[in-house]
Amino acid sequence: MSEVSLLCPHQPSGSGVVRRYARAVREGGYARLWTGQSFQIESHMALAGLGGTEDAVPVGIGTALAPLRTPYDAALQARSLAAVLGRPVSVAYGASDPDFVTATRGAPLERPASYTAAYAGIVRDLLAGRSVTSTEPGLEAREARLPAFETGPVEVGTGVLRPGMASRSRDLVDFVVTWMTPRTYVRDVLLPRLTRADGTRARVVTNVHVALAGPGRSPNLLAQAGCSNHLARFHYSDMLRRAGIDAHPSDIASGARELVRRNVFVVGDAQEVAEQIRDIGAHGIDEVVVNPTAVATVHGDEAALDDLQQISEALRPKVMS
Repeated sequence: MSEVSLLCPHQPSGSGVVRRYARAVREGGYARLWTGQSFQIESHMALAGLGGTEDAVPVGIGTALAPLRTPYDAALQARSLAAVLGRPVSVAYGASDPDFVTATRGAPLERPASYTAAYAGIVRDLLAGRSVTSTEPGLEAREARLPAFETGPVEVGTGVLRPGMASRSRDLVDFVVTWMTPRTYVRDVLLPRLTRADGTRARVVTNVHVALAGPGRSPNLLAQAGCSNHLARFHYSDMLRRAGIDAHPSDIASGARELVRRNVFVVGDAQEVAEQIRDIGAHGIDEVVVNPTAVATVHGDEAALDDLQQISEALRPKVMS
């Protein structure tokens, strides 16, 4: 049965919000607390603040933006987080969009998928104590090695939306993170490309937007609030069109309606949402990350945390017992 985790729906500006959602993980029986790349308090540092508290839980970052640091620094940051937190850590790396890469590096990546897969592979090798030599453009290294230091487990992955990234990541990562990916698309398109020659494959973690239905809650408006940033990006709309969903960056409202209609944005009562989460897992997804961003944005954290509690109670008899 799939693990079920949750996403902190904010870029943290203090430790309080991270602890509130970490507490929801602990009290609700969720597997991990995930966050994306934060540009307020940086994600590794924000999660490290849980160390030494009763709310220290397993954590994940998906995705950390590769252009922000070298693979050596990425490995050091991930390992440091595992040491300070005292819990397992999962970090998936992504290339971001060309405009951001140009702003931070001066030019876009020539081969973003190859770069990101190679980047994650280097991080993984460094964390395993191996010496790394690389000729990948932008990732050149010669006999780089991290000093030995024992910590808890650190899992390395990539953000994957499309088949090319899945194929390039297949032999280099422990897991992949997908966002807004329809469950049939993951099963039929991504999983075959993640399967290695020996039949094993990287673990698949899928981020799923969720909202409980209720008075004053418009599913379509919630989907717009939670998904607009991603719907506006070409690589997300391209992935959705490959999956048969009519989504275009020029029409966010229409794309949001399609996400609701096709159960990519999951709405219903707690039992209905729990059944959808189970069904997503039945499509070969190893970990479902419940994303309450829409509810937190529109109705506030109390409403989002209440949703998460109700969902955990609905899931517990079959998934978390």
